[in-house]
Amino acid sequence: MAERTSYRNYISYNKFKNDAGVPDDSDETKIKRAIRDASRRIEEFTGRKFIPCTATRTFDFQHGYYLWLDDDLIERTSVVNDGDTITAADILEYPPTGWTRRLEINRSSSSFFNWTSTPQQCIQVTGKWSYCDDYEDTGTTTAASLSASDTVVTVADGHQIEEGWCLLVESEQMFVSDVSINSVTVIRGVNGTTAATHATGTTIYRYQPPDDIERACYVLTARWLKRGEASWADRTGSPEAGYEIYGEMPGEVKEILLHYRWLGPEYEG
Repeated sequence: MAERTSYRNYISYNKFKNDAGVPDDSDETKIKRAIRDASRRIEEFTGRKFIPCTATRTFDFQHGYYLWLDDDLIERTSVVNDGDTITAADILEYPPTGWTRRLEINRSSSSFFNWTSTPQQCIQVTGKWSYCDDYEDTGTTTAASLSASDTVVTVADGHQIEEGWCLLVESEQMFVSDVSINSVTVIRGVNGTTAATHATGTTIYRYQPPDDIERACYVLTARWLKRGEASWADRTGSPEAGYEIYGEMPGEVKEILLHYRWLGPEYEG
């Protein structure tokens, strides 16, 4: 299950409001909670993230020459087996392009996966985990220098930033919790990154999930809100008109997400 402390929202608060035609901020808390919950549901259903998270993941021993991963690895930092770091060149990644779900030892090397006292949790893989690593220039920069402890970023043009975005400033991710003119309130060092100092004029990027993942998040968020209007009933409607079941994943969303869903190694060859 995806952690609830993550900062990976797949649609911004402003974009949802605009697309849904919400006239004011009277339901701000409810909408933000629904966006968060819908984003986590997408990750749970697909078994994937769509904004990177830097982390060390631990695995049991599986085989002397291969290791199936339980998440998409898009940038590998290190692999430690039973306390010893395996040389990067001794490991091959599959698929060989894009995200990785399986590591294999290069058979021409002398390396292999093994264990001494226990096969449990004897392998640690550190890197950046996500199905994609897509980000774009927001069109604005930092307008003042930033220390590692600052929680308000002064930007050149606050109109280019939206609540709920995950920003990338150099190697640090920041989650936007509020925008007031050119003052952007952020949560620093999210998704496994580290808060750092940044100079004036640093380019600010924002992570962009796939368009259809954003669409799926919009539909699920609207559904969460509609369910609330129905007093959390499991269904609404009538025998004549038909019922809408709120506890189920909508067919429109399933059609989008099934394209991304991780089925496990038995289906991947």
